[in-house]
Order: sequence, then C-alpha cells, then structure tokens
Amino acid sequence: MHRLKLPRSMDTYLDRFVLLHSKEYGTSKMKEDSKSRVSRVKAFLHFMSEGKGRLPDWAFLYDIARVQEWVREMRSCGKEITTVRYYLHNVAQFLQYMLTIRPPHSRLTLDQNREILTFVEKARRETKREIVLHQNQVKRAKMEKLPGPDTIATCIRVAPVRINELLVELEKDERRTTTRYLLYGYLTAYWACLSGHRPGVFINMREEEVVASKKAATDEGVLIRVAEHTSLALNAEELTWVKRLLAIKRKLRSRNKYLLFNLGKSSFRNLTRYLKLAWTQMGLRGDMNFTLIRTALADSAKTLLPEAERKTVSLSMCHDVRTADNQSITEAMEVRRKMTSVLQQQCRGLGSSGSRKTEEAAEAQTGGKAKAKTKRRELPSSSESEPKDEVPAGEDTSSSAAEEAEKQARLIRSLPVVKLSPLKVSIQRVQRMTQARAKVKKALGKMQ
Repeated sequence: MHRLKLPRSMDTYLDRFVLLHSKEYGTSKMKEDSKSRVSRVKAFLHFMSEGKGRLPDWAFLYDIARVQEWVREMRSCGKEITTVRYYLHNVAQFLQYMLTIRPPHSRLTLDQNREILTFVEKARRETKREIVLHQNQVKRAKMEKLPGPDTIATCIRVAPVRINELLVELEKDERRTTTRYLLYGYLTAYWACLSGHRPGVFINMREEEVVASKKAATDEGVLIRVAEHTSLALNAEELTWVKRLLAIKRKLRSRNKYLLFNLGKSSFRNLTRYLKLAWTQMGLRGDMNFTLIRTALADSAKTLLPEAERKTVSLSMCHDVRTADNQSITEAMEVRRKMTSVLQQQCRGLGSSGSRKTEEAAEAQTGGKAKAKTKRRELPSSSESEPKDEVPAGEDTSSSAAEEAEKQARLIRSLPVVKLSPLKVSIQRVQRMTQARAKVKKALGKMQ
C-alpha cells in the first residue's frame, strides 16, 4: 500500500496527518506504526477513488454505499477481525483529522464528512462482539500451550549446566557463531523463567548498562537497569556468565553496543528462534516463546501468592520505567526467590497429587459410566440374587428381610441418574411405536 499513487496535494495532506501521529523521539517500532497507519488510510482512499475522477477535491469520499462495500470487503477478504478494527480505527482518525484541519481545494462539506465518519464509527462499534470472541479463542489456544511449573523448574535446573558448557566452547573458539547464538537462547530461557521479562529486555540490554551496574554490585548480585524497559536482577554466578560473554566479545573486536551482540551494529533479532532450539535441546515439550513463559509465571503467582506479593511480582515483570527506577537489588532478588518458591510448591503438589488427580479426572470422564453399567449388572434380580445368610432358629426373619430390602434400596439410590433430553425421549417413543406397529402387522399377517 505504500506504492499507491495519489495526487501530490493529497500526498502532502497525508504527510501532515502522519506527522501529527508520529513521535520525533520514538523508537523504530513507533515509526513503523505511523507508516502502517498511513498505509491503511491510503488503502481506503484507493478503494473509494476507483472509477472516479477529480480526486484533489475529496468529493469522491461522499459515497455511503461505497463505504459500506469497503467494510464488507474488509470483513470477507480473510483479514482477522483485529486487523479490520485497526483499519476502521485509522480511517476514523483520518476523517476526524479532516474535520479539524480542512484539506486544500476540498469540496467535501462538513456535514458530508461527519456522515462518512458516523458510518465508519458504526462499523467499528459492530466489531466489539467479534473482537471479544476472537480474544477468548486466542486466550484458550494460548492457555493450552502454557508450560507447566515442572517444565519451568526443569529449565531453571538444566540451563546453567549447558550455559557453562557453551561458554567453555566459545572461550576455546570464539568464532563459532551458531554456538554463541545457542548460548543466547539458553541465557534468555533461564532469565525468562526466573523473571518473566519480555524478549525486549534481553535484546536491548547494552554493554554500557552492564558495566555501569557492576559498580553497584552486592553480595546478593547486581541489578542491570535497561533503558526504556525494566531492570534485570542477576546473582553472582549469572554475573560471571555475563563477564565471560563480554570477554568473548572483546576477542571478536565487536563494536556492537548490545550484550547479546552480532557481528553487525544492530540488535539480535532471532532470539525466539534460539529460545525454541534451546528449549528442545533441554528435552522440554512445546513450541515455546517468551509470552507463554511470562503468562505461566503470572498464572502461578496469581494462584499461590497473596494479593500484595502477587502485585509485587506483576510490577517486576512489567516494562514500567518507574518500577525499574524504584526497585533495589534486594527487592529484585526477593521477587526471584518468591517465584522459585511458587514453582517448587506447584511441583510438590503435582508430585504428590498429580497422579491421583489424573486418575480421578480419567475416572470422571470414562470410568464413571463403566462403573454405573457394572453396578446395574450387579443389581440383584429374581433369578440371580446374592447368597443370603442363614437365619438362626429363633431369630425374626422379618427383620432380615427388611435389612435386605433397605440394602437394595441404598444400592439403587447410589446409581447415577441419567437425564435424557426431550428430543431423545421423543425419539425413543417414536421407535417404540414403530416397533409396536411392526409386531401388529406381523401378527395380522400370520392370521391371514
């Protein structure tokens, strides 16, 4: 959509719209977002202008039927409902901008502009229900992929051994790029399982920030404050890993400013790929990413920690610069200890009652019906009754019979009650009637 050709006056007006929504000191992601915004607006203008002339006067926009056709086209072209909402939102922003700052040579009246905006906002409001359904669907799919506490605990236990092995290999031959990238996967997998941070924290961690944090190192460890993100707490062993990695970087004479460096000047962008590779090599299941690890830790904290402690853990996992500025190394290490304790509690719970819960769940799903059928088969009948105890002479036989009847009544009450739907009841009634008709016809045929 960036290559759509519009008249020069319209392009100039769109540039002013982009300038309004762009941030001069923003990140590259923010600048990319502003480009995407104008691309969506251009797609709308291109659709509305097909087969029409005199585009610079903007009168071609006043075609409500065409606007509604564009909305239908957006919904039926295979785009996710979230993407459709982005398009509608950006177009509504542009139409609102046109109301505030009129384009030059425009013959589109304010009332016409407001009418177009009303229909676009109506279409945006109508996506709310589908957005909620889509979010629930995505959330369910995500929850099914979450790693369990035993999986995260295994990563925390296995990763340090492999990290030391990879550092030894790189110290022998620092030119092994694939080994270094695999080391990044193990490091970030281990740190993510302890802290729950997003990958941006590890990707944007700079060497100067690590060097500056060494001056404030304590016996507990060090707190690395990552600009525009949060802080990462490392203990003494993990700080040693970082020092060894920086020594390897100096051997390669790399001028890259990031801790997880490559041979160029940009940051390392394939972190999720090597996280998955490290995850697989540790023998852990699942197509893993940082978001799933982060969600699993947040879910564990929500389940087992009190409200105050859960809030502390949630704040440490977020990307709020104010949290990073106010946090000390003692508080950061305390959060790590809390998360490790939560994982240990869940693992102990799974070890003691996991198999029992699994058996109960399987019994509830499949075994219940089988047991019910078995009980029905074991019901005493007139032909096959349980052996009765002999009644001694002189003992009242009526009390024995009453006890036996009460026993059978209790057994019948213990059977599960199966409720049939009205449809099934009707179907069974029709089947019985059909069978009765067939028997009557057969009997009449024999009489003839």
